[in-house]
Amino acid sequence: MDCPRLHPRCPPSNARIATKFCSLGVERVVRAMAVERPDLKTISFEGPATIYEASAQRETLRVALAEGKNLRIDLGNSGKWDLAGLQLLISCVKTAERQGLTVRLARVPRVCAEIAERSGLSAWLDAVSD
Repeated sequence: MDCPRLHPRCPPSNARIATKFCSLGVERVVRAMAVERPDLKTISFEGPATIYEASAQRETLRVALAEGKNLRIDLGNSGKWDLAGLQLLISCVKTAERQGLTVRLARVPRVCAEIAERSGLSAWLDAVSD
């Protein structure tokens, strides 16, 4: 149930929250929220998209793709990025294509675009971004 006071720290009931620990033992909270539309599923990533969060984010994307709908991934509220986050997006897009689905990326943060550029993937990122 959603928090009746709508505190910023209280996630909506449809948010997936996972707690992970990084190699230094620091607890990290990963939250991805699904917003429903009949013809399109939107996933909103919040927080870092690094190797430490990749497992929880992968599961969120896997469940979303299993619904058989086209997918829009809103990255506007994501934080720190590393190559693992970009690899996760590439894997999601490729998996969707094999299933005959489309994945579009929205509000791609500058840091993600910079990682794509350094990796020679700018053209790919531009092709899948809104």
